[in-house]
Amino acid sequence: MWKLQRRSASDCRRVCVALVLVAGSASAASLALQVSNETAPPGGYAQIKISASAPALIASGRIVVNFDPAVFGPIANVAVFSATGDADGVAEVVGQSMSVTFAAASAGIGQLPELPVLTVTVPVLGSAATGTVRAISVDASQGPWTDENGNAYTVTATPGSVTIGGSLSVQNLSPGGGLQAAGTLVRILGTGFTTATTVSIAGVSLSSARFVGPNEIDLTLGGAADLAGKEVVLTNPNGSQIEFFSSIPSVPTQTPAADAIYQPLLSMQTWTSATVGFSQNGAIVLQNPNPVPVNVTLQSLGQAAPLAGEVTVTIPPGALQPFYSGAPGLGSGPNFGFNAFSTLPIHIVGLAFPTNGAMVQVGGESVAAVTPVGASPTAAPLQQVVATPAAVLFNWQVGAAAPAPASVSLNFAGALAGSQLQVAVTGPSAPFSVNATQLTLPATISITVNPAGLSPGTYSGVVTLTPQGPNAVVTTIPLSLIVNASAFVNVSSASLTLAAPGNTQAALSITSSGDPLAFLATATNGTGPTWLSAASSNGITPAQVTVTANASGLAPGVYNGQITIRGSNDTVVVPVQFTVGALFSVSQPSVTFSVQAGSPPSTQSVTVNNPSAVSGFSASTSSGGGWLSVASGSGGALITANPAGLGVGTYNGTVTATSTVQGPVSLPVTLVIWNQRPAFTVTPSSITFTIADGAQLFPNQMLQVTSSVPVNLAVSGIPSGSQGLINTLLATTPASIPVVPYLACGVNQECKYNVTITSGSQTVVVPVTTIPTTSAAEPPFPGSIVNAASELPLAIAPGEILTIYGLGAGPSNATGFTANTAGNVATNLSGAQVLFNGQPAPMIYGSAYQANVIVPYEVANQATATIELQYGGATSGGWTVPVGATAPAIFTISATGLGQGAVLNQDNSVNSASNPAQRGSVIQIYATGEGQTSPPGITGEVIVTDLKKPLLPVTVSIDGQNAAVQYSGSAPDSVAGLLQVNAVVPQSIPPGSAIPIVVSVGGVQSQSGVTIAVQ
Repeated sequence: MWKLQRRSASDCRRVCVALVLVAGSASAASLALQVSNETAPPGGYAQIKISASAPALIASGRIVVNFDPAVFGPIANVAVFSATGDADGVAEVVGQSMSVTFAAASAGIGQLPELPVLTVTVPVLGSAATGTVRAISVDASQGPWTDENGNAYTVTATPGSVTIGGSLSVQNLSPGGGLQAAGTLVRILGTGFTTATTVSIAGVSLSSARFVGPNEIDLTLGGAADLAGKEVVLTNPNGSQIEFFSSIPSVPTQTPAADAIYQPLLSMQTWTSATVGFSQNGAIVLQNPNPVPVNVTLQSLGQAAPLAGEVTVTIPPGALQPFYSGAPGLGSGPNFGFNAFSTLPIHIVGLAFPTNGAMVQVGGESVAAVTPVGASPTAAPLQQVVATPAAVLFNWQVGAAAPAPASVSLNFAGALAGSQLQVAVTGPSAPFSVNATQLTLPATISITVNPAGLSPGTYSGVVTLTPQGPNAVVTTIPLSLIVNASAFVNVSSASLTLAAPGNTQAALSITSSGDPLAFLATATNGTGPTWLSAASSNGITPAQVTVTANASGLAPGVYNGQITIRGSNDTVVVPVQFTVGALFSVSQPSVTFSVQAGSPPSTQSVTVNNPSAVSGFSASTSSGGGWLSVASGSGGALITANPAGLGVGTYNGTVTATSTVQGPVSLPVTLVIWNQRPAFTVTPSSITFTIADGAQLFPNQMLQVTSSVPVNLAVSGIPSGSQGLINTLLATTPASIPVVPYLACGVNQECKYNVTITSGSQTVVVPVTTIPTTSAAEPPFPGSIVNAASELPLAIAPGEILTIYGLGAGPSNATGFTANTAGNVATNLSGAQVLFNGQPAPMIYGSAYQANVIVPYEVANQATATIELQYGGATSGGWTVPVGATAPAIFTISATGLGQGAVLNQDNSVNSASNPAQRGSVIQIYATGEGQTSPPGITGEVIVTDLKKPLLPVTVSIDGQNAAVQYSGSAPDSVAGLLQVNAVVPQSIPPGSAIPIVVSVGGVQSQSGVTIAVQ
């Protein structure tokens, strides 16, 4: 019986129909490339497609192409494609020659049968003679071509050609990529268009097409779509036809003349917050796919001051703009790069210039071997100003001179200390004023007040500080002016902050606004011991009050008090905050010795954070006699337990550390003696983290280790950041061991490590898995939506099994379907969902770059359906795809949509060249896309005996001959949407190992290129 499952361990991202015994996939050994044959008119354009002869998984590659300058003009555009939409690269173009380097983390380049690896659009000279044929050869030998596992391909390439002739050609589409809304106008530019020219785009809904002239046709999108990688077909009444693959433009809108050779190849992924880093200098390239301008803030990296280079640039609609290190406002240097923060989603790629001077030959010139650098998610650093003092108070006596200006220091909050931050200064209104409107941190501002003519009372104002950049937090400085009718007391500080150990004393200067005034300084604090005092040499201004905080008898913590200055006419209160730290503390809360009876003495060391504060250690026991001793050691104490003469059991004692600056600190000590080492248990047996890609905070999970009596443990394997594994740590049961997520593996790939816990001869290994998800910083995006059997992007049908390739299309660990409470296929795989018109669809498989879903039957009779990916709390943009009544396609053994079909012979064996079907026998064909059924299909239903038949007629053609259909309907013990067709092999078919087979439903045929073997 056929079932849906993963193809093989080495090709785990594809889902196919196969027997329980799955056909294996070949390892990366050879890769055959094919250059297309094109026809293009003089003065028109030729798009040359370089494709894999058979679908393959390509992670990286490099190719060199030269065009005849006697026939072709300078290369106009280059594009690289992957099923998942994540392919990017750089083309180094000199006239009619180019060297292209490209990569895709998903290894989805070459994966789909009709999606080229690379396209090159080149103009044909108007002087080119009709009938001229030019061979197009490619050189794929100058760089490694690798598969998803990093294995190198041996690459061969079959040349193609361009024949000069005809009138029809396409120059480009505008916009050629980026998610566009329904109603967007798309211009097709080219030659040879007529009022009768028809246009179709695979998998895209079009509401209208308007002939503008022989060089332009305007399309209106009938639903949201990203045209990158879509096949556009134009046909004229005379039978001429052109196939063109749309792409994001590769020629920058503005480029320094010296760097015009570099054409960036952008992936379909868009960003609003990203970082691109280089080992040396390079460029960040931004492309705006939106119909309106976007503002992008660029921050230079690799500087002593992270924001030393920060500029905001405006990218016009559709523009492709590079920004180079060393450009105005942007720095350069080792470990260089950019942060980019955009107001709308944009495409981003980096171009890294070599540090070793590596060069490549292009068109007879030596050019720098530039490599592409992909973007990664980032968060804008907090941009916030810290003002010291945080508030300003002016006191003024009527008739006196104006108060002296207040000086306020401005610096950074958090990790941006030492940077340069642009800040706008706003306000305040009269009677206050400030001496700056724009400044660069760190800085000092001067705030003045002009109280002339004001009546006694209190006046307020505010200074507003607004950082210029993303993630900016506005800071305000409250201002107050107290106008007094008579003399008043001035105090030098509005508040005091003290700490122990450290600063336990401060001075307050007391002055008068006029003649000397008598004052009284008193100290008060909250409940508990009296720790705050104030002393003054005299009680007449001017004078100085000494404020002292005493930590004796205080436990660690924060204490609040105040100094009150009472003058003849007013009272001033100065808040005091006193932080008491641990003068000394022990590194652990207790010590346990767990030993076998008769063991020699054991020693453990403990450390203290402040050894100089310790005057000595002592040991005592409450049971077992004098088995416990202690001695001073380096940085702490050496504690020894001697089990000699003691029987099996548990014994308790205490080590006490004494000090002259605080009370004694006690450390409980336990000695456990046993004859046979107790076993320990660990829960849970495994741990899984789900972490949003680009997250800054990583939660821990705990391993609980228990045993019948305490035992000592050695724990190893827990990572420390992304640098490696920490040294073995020691613990004693019962123990809670924190486990952290580990994200040092590949992009969007699950990470695994093992925690090993050992006691004596017992070892327990706990696997820890970290699954990265998409996030608001890096939301999911679809790259291709194709029929799961044919791998073609056609109109979808109710109940059809689809494959959606893209980032965050499924969970980063491969997962098969589960049943919900109703027994149907669940719509959620590890948090990933696919939405059709907002409703989740049944998911039968998911992995980092792929989701296999069943189209809900509810889309029947609709013209279009909108598909979105949802994962990690983030939702992709929606793609609107056409809906048809049927979309039949036959599954293949290779899971590529080509070659040997997923067919069983009459004896239920797998049809193959070595096991052909007999003529006149009945074969079972497995397909999908039959559309609505009778009885009506139930979305996500698992079919057991409730078999359903297609509403529309099913026919089978084998080698062009009609084959009698004995059964067409649900495949038993499968999911709804898997179609089984039993057909009789005609007696007149000649034997062969690759006989074409086609299934039609309602007159719609399945894909070509599927075969069976007949004897």
